[in-house]
Amino acid sequence: MKKAVISLIFSICLNPIYGWPQTNSQTAEIQISAQISSPSIRMGDTLAYIITLTWPGEQGRYLIEELAPPLLENLHLLGTKTELSFFQENRTNYTRKEYKFQLAADSIGPARIEVLTINYYDTKTDNSDSFVASAYEVKVKATSPAGQRFLWFLLAVAILLALGYVLRLYRKIKKPTADSSATKTLEQRALEKASNLSGEDAKNALTQLKDIVIEYLESKTGQNLTGKTTNEILASLDGFENGKRETLRQVLEECDQARFNPGLTGQNLAKATVEKFNKLLEPEGKELVE
Repeated sequence: MKKAVISLIFSICLNPIYGWPQTNSQTAEIQISAQISSPSIRMGDTLAYIITLTWPGEQGRYLIEELAPPLLENLHLLGTKTELSFFQENRTNYTRKEYKFQLAADSIGPARIEVLTINYYDTKTDNSDSFVASAYEVKVKATSPAGQRFLWFLLAVAILLALGYVLRLYRKIKKPTADSSATKTLEQRALEKASNLSGEDAKNALTQLKDIVIEYLESKTGQNLTGKTTNEILASLDGFENGKRETLRQVLEECDQARFNPGLTGQNLAKATVEKFNKLLEPEGKELVE
């Protein structure tokens, strides 16, 4: 019931009605002050517009109409904040209510904060009245040379940081490729090279395949096999199983045949020889083949 009565009084007293009798605000105990943080600002800076209401007694002594932002010219509102505080002076308790408007300029030149009217209702005297906060003229100036230099400095720093980030990202992307190559097995590297022979003619494919086989066997055994005959190479493979040695013999002999008798070597034979070498490297190179 009490809330309903207060709402009724508030709606009657605070709705703007032209010709409504008002008490003289000079005799009211509530006081108002308005101020701006500076009469001029530079582009990029902010301006504070503060309205302060102060009255003796508790918060509920005065009912203040909800305050809308002021009308602005060449300024725009960044944010608002309302603060309520209490203090004591000469053994009297006071209530203070502050409305803070944070403003920024739209362009260089004159700016203006228009007149702002604040309606209130005094619950003690049963009177309604209003305050009028005067208009303010504000001058908006260009950014200072020092400020411009600082902005350019910040831009340069931002560009350098961005370039550093891109470089680190590039290295991060490239690094796994190098690492993955280092962690590949001998079989995987040999299979990778053999897979590039599909577009070659029979003679070239088998000539390159022999180089791949010899390079693989040298890495596997630690011996120098370059320039040796097929029989000499096979004699050096003591650690290989008989089945693998036999497959290597067939592959090497077919490569020799393509070199010395290319007319007897067709594309199908070359393809079969490469596949024979691929199967030899399984299961170590199976993952790469798949």
